[in-house]
Amino acid sequence: MKQDIQVIRDSISKIVSMLTSRAIKVTQRGVKAYVAYDSKSGAIKLVNVPYLPDDATPDFIAAVQGFLDHEVGHVLFTDQKQVIAASKLGARIANLANIVEDVFIERKMTEAFQGSSHNLESVRKFYLERICGKAITEALAAGDQQRAEGFAFVAAFRAWGGQTSAQDFIKQPHVAPLVDPLKAKLGDEILRKLTRVKNSKECLDLAIEIKKAPVSYTHLRAHETRGN
Repeated sequence: MKQDIQVIRDSISKIVSMLTSRAIKVTQRGVKAYVAYDSKSGAIKLVNVPYLPDDATPDFIAAVQGFLDHEVGHVLFTDQKQVIAASKLGARIANLANIVEDVFIERKMTEAFQGSSHNLESVRKFYLERICGKAITEALAAGDQQRAEGFAFVAAFRAWGGQTSAQDFIKQPHVAPLVDPLKAKLGDEILRKLTRVKNSKECLDLAIEIKKAPVSYTHLRAHETRGN
């Protein structure tokens, strides 16, 4: 197992470099995956993937591979100019655009690379079960309805974007009541657009349209949207 983990550690930087053909710094730190952008140019400066400890479980190893595919998806398919444009429109638009973008780039990765679908499904299950599900349960127990909704909304957008694990997740008895009102307020046409966006500009346009719906997104935060 330790040998397998070391192979994955060594391959992460090589895989990102091969796929992007760019001089982007790659780090392996902590337990979160994220992409860092230059605030002025919008260019990607850094890709971080979670560090694999020697005693990493098979589930966590699979999730890290999914994290990697997700972040490579941002490198390949996200238009950094649109990321900057979203940030200038405020945190809520930026967060919503990020949610829509996540669904878009994961769809593009599965279309472009054989095997990516399995990796991404692994990280989705890891996030939904270990992070999102736990947070919703804790928030409901504490009587914090808005925080529970914030996490449930993230899963809901992924479900409406066609991701099977998220569809199963939001059907749970304690999650469905959190997302059903949002679905009703957004309407079928907006939900259909989640599966049709073709680029980052369309992701931002859809986020702006979603923001106009009479829904509170107070507890919807960017770091909750993809585990970064």
